[in-house]
Amino acid sequence: MKNNDFDYIASKFNAENINSPKKLSEENIKAKLEKGTSADKIIKFKPNNRRFVKGALSVAAAIALVVVSLTAANHYNESRIEKAPTNTNVEDASSDIRYFNSYDEIDSLMKKKLKKSEKDIFVKNFGAKSTVKSETAESAYDGLGSTGAAPSHSQTYKQVDAVDEADIVKTDGEYIYYLSSGEEEIVISSAKNGKTKRISAIKLKDNSNPLEFFIKDNTLVIISTEENYNRKKEHFSSKTNISTFDIKDKENPKREYDYSQSVHYSSSRMIGNCVYLVSDFSNYAYIKNECIPCATGTDGEFEKIDVKNICAIKDSEDTGYTVIGAMDITNGDKAKKTKAVIGSASNVYCNENNLYIAGQTYDYKSDYLASKCIIVKYSLDKTDIKLVATGKVNGDVKSQYSMDEKDGYFRIATTKHTQNGRDINVLYILDEELDEVGRVNGFAKNEHIEAVKYIGDMAYVITYERTDPLFIIDLSKPKNPEILGEVKISGFSTMLVPINEKTLLGIGYSTEENDFGESINGLKLALFDISNPANPRVIGEKEIEGAESSVQYEPKALVVNSEKNYFALPATFDDYENPGALVFKADNGKIEILRKFVSDKLVTSERCVYIDDDIYVIDTYEEIIDSFEV
Repeated sequence: MKNNDFDYIASKFNAENINSPKKLSEENIKAKLEKGTSADKIIKFKPNNRRFVKGALSVAAAIALVVVSLTAANHYNESRIEKAPTNTNVEDASSDIRYFNSYDEIDSLMKKKLKKSEKDIFVKNFGAKSTVKSETAESAYDGLGSTGAAPSHSQTYKQVDAVDEADIVKTDGEYIYYLSSGEEEIVISSAKNGKTKRISAIKLKDNSNPLEFFIKDNTLVIISTEENYNRKKEHFSSKTNISTFDIKDKENPKREYDYSQSVHYSSSRMIGNCVYLVSDFSNYAYIKNECIPCATGTDGEFEKIDVKNICAIKDSEDTGYTVIGAMDITNGDKAKKTKAVIGSASNVYCNENNLYIAGQTYDYKSDYLASKCIIVKYSLDKTDIKLVATGKVNGDVKSQYSMDEKDGYFRIATTKHTQNGRDINVLYILDEELDEVGRVNGFAKNEHIEAVKYIGDMAYVITYERTDPLFIIDLSKPKNPEILGEVKISGFSTMLVPINEKTLLGIGYSTEENDFGESINGLKLALFDISNPANPRVIGEKEIEGAESSVQYEPKALVVNSEKNYFALPATFDDYENPGALVFKADNGKIEILRKFVSDKLVTSERCVYIDDDIYVIDTYEEIIDSFEV
């Protein structure tokens, strides 16, 4: 069923004997549409990571209120009176978690949630009386990965040093591995002295779509999705898969282990030999016994997750699941476990010990579409994953880099949309049980968060409206965090990278005023002096007009060469037409452009890696690799 299939919604209303108010009748709705839509009902979007940052609003945006996912949620007060769980085979249940003793209990809960969700969303869509402000932009990213890259080759830029992240391009210093988005296969190419040669390619099943991968020693781990059509039931089913390959012989990779779970890929991490897979399983319509997520068991069968490993967050009306799987790539036949929680997964933060899943839930009864973030915390011990706490904060989370953990405290920055149509930002500090202990409330009003970087007891937050303020927040006293200082700059950064204890690099967008308002006009690099937190300063800026880079929205595209002290990023220059790469230094308070490489081979420029003195730039769709020496 599509989200805007109103015939389906009407049939559900009829089946449940739900009557809409007279003012929502077909005749009245038609009359209102013929009269037009008043200006105060236009939905205001705040574009982000788009070509135009602020521009004219369209009346057509008002219809976006109708196209809403049925997995959205609101307050779930009824569930707070549920009986205490009797399932003794699971970890101790807190007051915020409901466990189940049978699949029938889950079916019953899902049926209630779906019926309530359909009714609330229908009434909200057609009965809204006030302006709604929502943020529809793609996520911006920030953070520092491993600056201690191996001497001879680059590593994937990641949020936590000890936790690897999957990507579409990787290198081990001798070979370059990349996902061919055109052929949907993983290509292995040798690379030496700026020359590359295709060695082999790994193709999955015809109905599988590879998304990202890990490299661990001589094992390639591919994350993919798989679509299957059930002719008897006339619907598609989806899986997210892990497939491991032995690549000691690069010409003849050998498939080793496979693991699958429901349904759509959200994120993944790798710690040591263990891969942690997070996926979303949405229920758009109630079908008895088909609202249970599945996973590959130790017997190799794709079957329902054991009921003892499924739970629900009591204050969420979400009708979907987050599925969390763990697999040891050295013993994938036996070393794998899966758990599921009823609730959505929007962003994932993971360190060596804990995995946090943040999912957005919306109150469709509120006049301003109030948003809350439900947080679920899992402890990690190889394939042993255990739910240990849940929590809730107000507002939207920008990305995984808005979250961090230190000394048992979880820090999370959000943007909250208020009833008067203004944005405010909040940085929360939660304890090990995910209970709030402190917050910095309501800073940068009517601006939204673009980037966050946590360094020790400090948080550096970039917000944006027309200028780019950098806030320095002291978190050393979790119960009493405070803003120490701020500085403004034109444009905005979407990524913050520590250079040293005194300097912070911002990578983002330059902007300009035009007839449409304010629009993006290129790539911007900025250096911030943070040595005095009470008085941060901008000490260097570089703008490259007509340039853009995938680093502006994907931090894994940044290359850090700590040995030779330079940064590299894939880029397109000259009004976004000429692909290549940009190499620069950020040292001694200055930004120095070392090389602006424009390729005559590439069609696009998505990633770059370095091996020894050479930088290789990859167009993954056309399967073209170009190189230059630094």
